[in-house]
Amino acid sequence: STVRGRINSPAVRFITQAAAIALCLVPIARQAARDWGEISVLAGQLKVPALLASALALVVASLFLPAAVAAFTRGAANRIGYGHSALAYFGSQPMKYLPGSFWILPGRVILLRRLGHDLSTSSAGLIFEMTTQVLSSSLVAVVLLGLGGFELVWYQEVAWLLLVGSFITSLLLVVSPAWVQRVLTRPSSLREAMAQLAGIPLAARLRKLLLTTLAFAAMWLVMGAGFYALVVATDPHLDLALLKVAIGVSTLSWLAGFLSPFSPGGIGVREAAIVL
Repeated sequence: STVRGRINSPAVRFITQAAAIALCLVPIARQAARDWGEISVLAGQLKVPALLASALALVVASLFLPAAVAAFTRGAANRIGYGHSALAYFGSQPMKYLPGSFWILPGRVILLRRLGHDLSTSSAGLIFEMTTQVLSSSLVAVVLLGLGGFELVWYQEVAWLLLVGSFITSLLLVVSPAWVQRVLTRPSSLREAMAQLAGIPLAARLRKLLLTTLAFAAMWLVMGAGFYALVVATDPHLDLALLKVAIGVSTLSWLAGFLSPFSPGGIGVREAAIVL
């Protein structure tokens, strides 16, 4: 019990996550150090219009992010409006990149509770958001890159696993939350979140799943276009045909970071996935 207590201590978690981030950033730092001269030349040739276009695309894409919680809780007893959802989302972003326990979901739940929203409603909305984000990003990546993308042997298997897994999870959480609630034994807040899901009519749940998935798919397209504009800022002669690849790579890198719980906010993992 003493060993377990020390392993679960905040200091150990902090050190572990900081080490995980460092390991993810090592190959990127080594590559940058090796090519620093070329990077400096590229940095001096950056095209300002392309940089502004990239920033604008990221701002537009970010406006989609708080929409899932607002859409899911529409019609619920304790509705979370877009304004409060946006405040909680963007308010928690700076802290999710820090090693510790405040990143991703806990920070947003805390802020939503401070805004007067019920814990179970907030949790249910965030679960819905996560499943639709993974489902939509998997669909976009598979449609743009194909199941045999990059001709890597393992890519097709991973793509199928992500797509089928996210689809099944979305259906289970949205179509049959009562069954998930019965399977779960703890924590109680998650069981209450499933009860909130079950309280919304099935047709409304499916409609929200479809609309939110489509909205997030549009977000990935805009976000990927922003990544393409950032690359074009270093090389304005890139073929426009690479836009599809850039969107697919950007979406896959976000998904890789999202599915890496050891790295707060996916930092390091996303960048390594882009380089790979």
